[in-house]
Amino acid sequence: MWLLPVLLLLVVQGHFSICQERTVRGTEGGNLTVNCRYGRGWESYKKWWCRGDDWDSCRIFVKTTGSEKLVKKGRASIQDDHRQHKFTMTLEHLRYDDADTYWCGIEKIGNDIGFKFYVAVHPAPDPTDFPKPVARPTPASWDSSLTRPTPTTGDSSLARPTPTTGDSSLARHTPTTGDSSLARPTPTTWDSSLAKPTPTSWDSSLARPTPTTWDSSLARPTPTTGDSSSARPTPTTWDSSLARPTPTTWDSSLARPTPTTWDSSLARPTPTTWDSSLARPTPTTWDSSLARPTPTTWDSSLARPTPTTGDSSLARPTPTTGDSSLARPTPTTGDSSLARPTPTTWDSSLARPTPTTWGSSLARPTPNTWDSSLARPTPTTWDSSFPLTQGINSSPPVALINPNGRSGALASTVAAKKPPVWILLVPLFLVTLEWLCRG
Repeated sequence: MWLLPVLLLLVVQGHFSICQERTVRGTEGGNLTVNCRYGRGWESYKKWWCRGDDWDSCRIFVKTTGSEKLVKKGRASIQDDHRQHKFTMTLEHLRYDDADTYWCGIEKIGNDIGFKFYVAVHPAPDPTDFPKPVARPTPASWDSSLTRPTPTTGDSSLARPTPTTGDSSLARHTPTTGDSSLARPTPTTWDSSLAKPTPTSWDSSLARPTPTTWDSSLARPTPTTGDSSSARPTPTTWDSSLARPTPTTWDSSLARPTPTTWDSSLARPTPTTWDSSLARPTPTTWDSSLARPTPTTWDSSLARPTPTTGDSSLARPTPTTGDSSLARPTPTTGDSSLARPTPTTWDSSLARPTPTTWGSSLARPTPNTWDSSLARPTPTTWDSSFPLTQGINSSPPVALINPNGRSGALASTVAAKKPPVWILLVPLFLVTLEWLCRG
């Protein structure tokens, strides 16, 4: 009797309410329906029905999807009712080999919870052994009573069909004393001689006290009657199904899954994600994009090209252009030949390569604008006006473009003789070298 408080505690806590009967009886060829109740909070969980005596080796043959949709597989079906907090399992067209141990349970994280019960299949009554008025209502009444009230209240399912169909109820109780030898002849004798008085006396003396005795002790009167197969394993099953699943269900659903879910979703992934996305990639990206490419780009664009371009554009073309422009035209044309080629030579050797060398990305558009607007029109205008003035002092000012992007005007006078030209070229050459060194 100490197991009854455990059962009541399980129902009060609302985790899982077991079926009312631990042994469910059905008739061969009929339908068997079993209801298992559960507490609030388990509505969206999947419910299953399996067959097998051992919890670990029990084979699940039908399972719900977490909703109230009917799931049917072969002769077995299961349907959940969220409002009434129960799920109904049905097995159609019972056979003798369907008599076995079954489990109804709920699938959850960790260990599932379930309840163990037995299914006993009785032979169908032979229509030839019963009178015709009694034979017709017997299967229908017996099936309906098993189908509806049996899972909910096992007591009413056994008590109600008994008085309704005296033939089938006596046939069931009689096999308790001997299934094969006494079941068939007893109804035959009872139908002919005891049909009328027996139900009256049997209802008042046997039917009513039997469920009362069965409810209070559950499995003890059963072995007394003769169901040794269902009575002996019943208390064993009752102890194993109540004692073991109860702590397992409570620990796995409340205590164990909670920290496990919390650790995996909050604690563990957080530092892992933080290290990989913030801490580790940051220095790696910073070194490759800022530190390493910066000196490489600076050396290749400023340091290396500068002396190479400076030597070829300033040193080599200067004496070559200077020799060809100063030596040859000087004796031939005198002042006019010296004045005109001087700015031309000076522009091509100093001004144009300088901005080009200074910066490929910044100074290319600058000399193009400077050449088209200042350099080219200036000698054209100066050529047409120079013969009219016939003077050195009438030379127009030459506009120079500052490499930094700011324009400035330097007034220079074209010399008529060779020494003033060299004097002007030397400062410009020094200024250009100083600017290149600063850049």
